[in-house]
Amino acid sequence: LYCASRNGSLELVKWLIERQTKEFPLNTNLIEVNSSTPLHAASYYSIHQKDKNKKEEYRQICYFLMKHGADHQLRNR
Repeated sequence: LYCASRNGSLELVKWLIERQTKEFPLNTNLIEVNSSTPLHAASYYSIHQKDKNKKEEYRQICYFLMKHGADHQLRNR
């Protein structure tokens, strides 16, 4: 999920989240080794993206992640 969010792949983010199960839930707030979450990655690249279409895709990833439980108040250390 982190890689898909960082790379701006909205369709893959949706696919991963929509196919999670009770046995294999997906943690939208999982903190990576670099101390960031999928939402941190998508929001960072949203701000630093020059291509307007890609910037919008990153924003949509942020909204989708938050809609599915990503905590926008978690801090990146």
